[in-house]
Formats: sequence, C-alpha cells, structure tokens
Amino acid sequence: MDENTRRTYASHLRAHLVPHLGHLKLDRLRPEHIRTMFAIIEATNDFVRAARRSTSPATRASVRGRRGHRPGHLPADPGGAQGGAQRRGRRRPHLHQSRRPGEAPAGPAVGLDGPRVDRWRDTGEIPGPVMVWTPEQTGAFLDHAAAHEPDLYPLLHLIAYRGLRRGEAVGLCDADTHLDLAELAITQQITVSGRVVQRKPPKSETGNRVVALDPATVAVLGSCRTRRPPNRDGGLFFAREDGQAWHPDSVSRRFRQLVADGGLPPVRLHDLRHGAATLALAAGVDLKVIQATLGHSTLALTANTYISVLPQLAQVAAEAVAAIIPRN
Repeated sequence: MDENTRRTYASHLRAHLVPHLGHLKLDRLRPEHIRTMFAIIEATNDFVRAARRSTSPATRASVRGRRGHRPGHLPADPGGAQGGAQRRGRRRPHLHQSRRPGEAPAGPAVGLDGPRVDRWRDTGEIPGPVMVWTPEQTGAFLDHAAAHEPDLYPLLHLIAYRGLRRGEAVGLCDADTHLDLAELAITQQITVSGRVVQRKPPKSETGNRVVALDPATVAVLGSCRTRRPPNRDGGLFFAREDGQAWHPDSVSRRFRQLVADGGLPPVRLHDLRHGAATLALAAGVDLKVIQATLGHSTLALTANTYISVLPQLAQVAAEAVAAIIPRN
C-alpha cells in the first residue's frame, strides 16, 4: 500500500471509525451505526462552517485549524455497508470499496456551474468531494496564473490540460519530455510523507504512461524550457528560480492563493486533474482514452467519477438520439 494512502487510512481510523464504531464487534455492526457516524460527521462539519462565518472573533478562533471532513473520502462506504448488511441479514458488512491498492477513492465529480457557485458564495458550502471548474473558470484561472505566477504557470497549465497528478508534474523528468514528438512519459513522482519528500514510481502500474500533448501545451512547455535556470535539481523539467525542485506542498499553497486572489470557487489542486478529464469529455474524447491519459487502473473508476459531471453532455446525448429517429 502507498505510504500516503496508509497515513490517510490511519487518520480516518483515529478520527472517525474507532471513536464511532470501535466499541462494536464486526458481527454486531448495523447500517444504523454507520448512518449515525456519518450524521455526526456532517453535524460537526456544519458547526465548524457556522463558526468560521461567525462575527465573533472568539468563536472563529475556537475552530481555527479544524478541518471539515468530506464523508465520501472515508474508506468506509455507507451505501455499500448498509446494502450489504441488508442483503445478508445480520452477517458482516463489507467496509471497503473494491479497488486496487494505492488508488484513492473518488466520488462523482461535481461541475461548478452558476447555481452551485451562487450557493457556495452565499453559504460557504462545498458542493461535493470532487469538484471541477467550468471551461470558462479554468481559462480565467490559467490567465490569472500566467500573469501573477509565471514561474509556476507552466506546471499548472500541464495539470489543467493533461490531467497529471501533482507528484507526477513536480517529478516530471526533462529526459522524459519530448516536445518534438508532442508527448511526455510519466516514470516517477515526487510525494510528501509526513515531512519527508521522496521520489518513487507512479501510483499504480497504469501510472507509467505516455501522455500526448496539444500544440498550446507544447508551446508553454517549450517557453518554460528556454527560461528555466541552468542549474536544475536532479534533471527535473520544472524548477524554481533558484534551480531547486518544487516542493509539492508549496505548489498546493501557491495554487490555493492564486484561486483566492482570482475570486474563483475553491477547488483543490487535484481537482485540476479532474477538470482535465471533464474537458476531454466535453470535447468528445473517448472514455477509454481519458482512462489511459489519467493512468486510471480501470475504466469503471473513470466512468463513475466523470460520466455525469457536465450537464451539457447529457443534453447533447439526448439531442443526438432524437436526431436519428425519423419523424414526419
């Protein structure tokens, strides 16, 4: 199991599963226990959000540093556990979704269209565990990043256009970036475990892949290659002004600051990767090609995450079906 995945699971166990379910033997676990746990998590999240919006400095200070938890990111799947318990009577429910080791769970992606953005601005509520900007929001962010963080912009552009993971972009090797062929190879990633930064192979077997590049991305990366410092660290493609490798957490912090300064809905850096997939869907790219580009282990993971993210895709599909039916 990937070390970061292990740490995440350990955090879930300490913060949620053990406090709420640890007193129960597994054969005594019932769907109502899981529902209660998730209800408590949601109630706690509501309290933290309300306290952050309070006009009282003391109330805001009381929740400083407390992070809300998105239930969809727990390794326990309440729907699966409840359904399994009901199907098998009082036998042991499965607590984990079936997926390959090291592959993070993903809920359905939520597009940040007008109504959802309005609701976020009014209430501060996050629409879902996996959120993606619209094409217009993505373009506005990249324009803002190019103007205000030109040294980091090429890396963000690559993630937004081709869906690399953060560690894959930070760890991209110069020798694996073939701009003359309009492609690059993912052969390693740079990750953070605790405070330790390490280079290691991609997240899964399918993470080792070749990613095709569009002309705009080739131009951005070509410009980056000509401007970067000569004393780069470890043969990486992207480097800071001093030639050192980007720290993954530093990239995420600067991304969040750019999002806030640009007045855009607060997505995570990883959601740029999700956005790249939805943009590909909107452009009519086959789902199997998107799976290969992202390095997903299964087509089901790609489909379950992205197939319903853009409402206009469903509309186009409906119109396409209607168009082939001959009517008087």
